[in-house]
Amino acid sequence: MYYVHLVTLPIQQLVTEMVLWVVIKLKEKKDMEPRGMKKWHPFATMPEQYIGLQEVIKRQLEVPQPVLTKEQMEQINFTLIEALHINKQVYLTYYKNGQRITETGFIQFVDSLGNLFIFINEVFELKNKMRLSELIDVRIMYGKNKNVFKISTN
Repeated sequence: MYYVHLVTLPIQQLVTEMVLWVVIKLKEKKDMEPRGMKKWHPFATMPEQYIGLQEVIKRQLEVPQPVLTKEQMEQINFTLIEALHINKQVYLTYYKNGQRITETGFIQFVDSLGNLFIFINEVFELKNKMRLSELIDVRIMYGKNKNVFKISTN
């Protein structure tokens, strides 16, 4: 009888611990369900952090403004004037706020001495006044095929 008591005591303890473990796990599962998506957005309460992270990412994506040679600048100026006179569509690549931006449109005005030109955007037909120093590349689109163009720089 003494032997049976020793064996049943650890078994009863083991069963009790298992029942407690199951109850705890069920309670944890029940506690997690009502939280929903809050569990997966621990930093949503700190909007300042998102603003800071967006600024860091923006700074990492910035590219330095390329330095053009005198020949490249003269070629860009010549291409702009040519596009103005023949009234052909151009691809403009320019540098703005750490980004290289390429747009399609028409040149309306070029002032080489004043270091500016006016570009009409093809999509929204907006007039954009830009400095010549912001330009990186200008390409004139020739022919019916829009993919055929004259390379002016690079």
